[in-house]
Amino acid sequence: MKPVDKQISANNSETKFSDTRVNNHVGSWDETDTVPIAVVEAVASMTGQDATEMEPLGEVVDTDALDDLFKPAGKAGRSVGAVEFEYSNCLVRVSAGGRLEVAPLNG
Repeated sequence: MKPVDKQISANNSETKFSDTRVNNHVGSWDETDTVPIAVVEAVASMTGQDATEMEPLGEVVDTDALDDLFKPAGKAGRSVGAVEFEYSNCLVRVSAGGRLEVAPLNG
C-alpha cells in the first residue's frame, strides 16, 4: 500500500478544492453505492480512463475504512468530516453527507 501524500487537516485549511475551479468533478453517493465505487467511477469520469484499467483504489487507501467512515445517512455514518487523498493523478475529497469532489493534479 502506498502512503497517502495528501490529507486534509481537521480544520479543512489545506484543501485545494474551490467552487471556482471549473475542472472539478462534484458528485455524491447513496445507499446503492459504496464510497470506493463512487470514487473510482468519479475519477474514471474525470480522467477519461476505463475504471477496470485504473490502479486498484485499495492500493492507495483502505477501502473498507473509507466505506465505514462515510456510510450514507441513516446507517450510522458520520455527519461531519472529510478525507482527502491522491488517486490516479487526481485529488479526491470524500466528505460526510455524501459529497465527493475530484480535481486533476496537473491543471
